[in-house]
Amino acid sequence: RYDTIRFEEDSNTHFTYSNMSDLLETKDGKKTLQEMILRFMHSQKERIEILDDYSKGDNYTVLHGRRRLEEEKSDYRIRHNWGGYISGFITGNILGKPVTIGLAEGTESDDLDDVNVIIEENDLNALNYELGFDASRFGRAFELHYRDADKVDRIVLIDPTEMFVIRDETVANEIIGAVHCPIYNGKLYITIYTDKQVITLKPTEPSLPKIEEEQRTEHYYDDVPVVEWWNNRFRQGDFENEIPLIDAYDAAQSDTANYMSDLNDALLVI
Repeated sequence: RYDTIRFEEDSNTHFTYSNMSDLLETKDGKKTLQEMILRFMHSQKERIEILDDYSKGDNYTVLHGRRRLEEEKSDYRIRHNWGGYISGFITGNILGKPVTIGLAEGTESDDLDDVNVIIEENDLNALNYELGFDASRFGRAFELHYRDADKVDRIVLIDPTEMFVIRDETVANEIIGAVHCPIYNGKLYITIYTDKQVITLKPTEPSLPKIEEEQRTEHYYDDVPVVEWWNNRFRQGDFENEIPLIDAYDAAQSDTANYMSDLNDALLVI
């Protein structure tokens, strides 16, 4: 029986290292990077995928648990989309009115024209809403900045199941790198972002990723072009702590439906 769910401690911890040069160039660093990717793929990604299920009403516990021991009995698995309702309500309340973007006092007004072009090109109000919704569901969200072939500055949302950031080992805890690791056609495609470069690795197996560099390009942002949104300092989703209550409600309603169906199907034998 799986009547409740509890995430591992490692499922929401930060990845840290002294600097990206050692992480990418040294033997020990590459081994650590490989371990980070494996920890993310096997532990942190699972948590995010389960929270994604709850935000869509596909509640994990009631769907995956063994609820009925007798195969001939009713087996209703009623789900209540409280997770999606909570995140949708909070996101609408906070970001229903678009974020106002302006300039600091004393800044040249011409700079605002450039900012407005970026806002319009990327439909930034809608993007911020989606980022806020991801932060509400998963406790974290990611936006990637890049310049496309037409020299237009782009900002896109990255699925939190495909990205993690690496922070330095200081009290500032600044982002020194970001790793994008989506899976396409059974292969893991890893891209690493530093403050100067975009580093593409050769496609590899998700079960045991190899750190083999394929290409490096400069990006000229002079900073890691990835922004991580935090829902709170614990990086917890808005309904994450309410999952036991959601599971209990699903179980109670499912058991009631099972009892009523089995009672209606029962025969009185004397």
